[in-house]
Amino acid sequence: TIVENEVIQLNIGARVSGYSSSVGLPFSIGPLPERKRRLIEFGLEAHKKTIGMIAAGKPAGQVVNDYENWVKNQGFGQYLLYGPCHAIGMMEVERPWMESTSEYLLQKNMTFQIDTFFYDKDFGLRWENGVIVKDGGVEMMSSKFMKYIEL
Repeated sequence: TIVENEVIQLNIGARVSGYSSSVGLPFSIGPLPERKRRLIEFGLEAHKKTIGMIAAGKPAGQVVNDYENWVKNQGFGQYLLYGPCHAIGMMEVERPWMESTSEYLLQKNMTFQIDTFFYDKDFGLRWENGVIVKDGGVEMMSSKFMKYIEL
């Protein structure tokens, strides 16, 4: 059941030539309560921040630690469930995962899903987009769904 003024999570995946990816975004039909809207907007800010943290040669664990520290410093640490990335390829979720203990270096042309997930006591949200690691940054697989939509 779709409920007005509540968070609706949309995730759509595709497989092209045997490779998988997806996009995910929260939206609502009608205005959300301020508390929910604020977390959704922060989630998008965190999503964009993560995209800016990734580049070839960077230690994967550093990306995670920098992300988690940034989220906590912004006052949203209690809403953090996991993140911020997992690899994609033949499957939509596959190794290597980015974890605080990850010791591998990001390499050019690795593919990851930026998977920004926050939750509160009565709802959760995800922003999800695929990226290709490049020297000095990433190439977005899709940047079309990078804003909060309220219908």
